[in-house]
Amino acid sequence: MNEPPAPSFSEDAFPLQAVTGTVIAASFTVFKTFGCGFVEPVYRRAMMVELRHRGVWVEQEVKYEYSIAASPSGITRPTWLWTRVSSSRSKRVRCPTR
Repeated sequence: MNEPPAPSFSEDAFPLQAVTGTVIAASFTVFKTFGCGFVEPVYRRAMMVELRHRGVWVEQEVKYEYSIAASPSGITRPTWLWTRVSSSRSKRVRCPTR
C-alpha cells in the first residue's frame, strides 16, 4: 500500500518545525512508555529525560521576567524552556505558562 508523500514546509515559513517534531515525538514516547494514570510531575520529569535523550537542552520552571508595553510586569516560571542545538545554530524557545 503506497502512502502519499508527507507535506514539506519551508524553514522560513515554519522555523520551529524541527523542534516541534522532536517535542511531539518525545511526548508520544513518554505516553507509550507510561500510559495514563500518573500525576503530572511524573510526566514532566519523563519529558525532560526524553527531550535530553533526543539532544534538546531542557530546564524546568526557570524564572524569567516578562514585560508588556515595555513595562516590567512580573516574574514567572514557565513549565518548559529548551534549546535545540544543531550544527548550524541554536534556538531558544520559551513556552507560555499554563
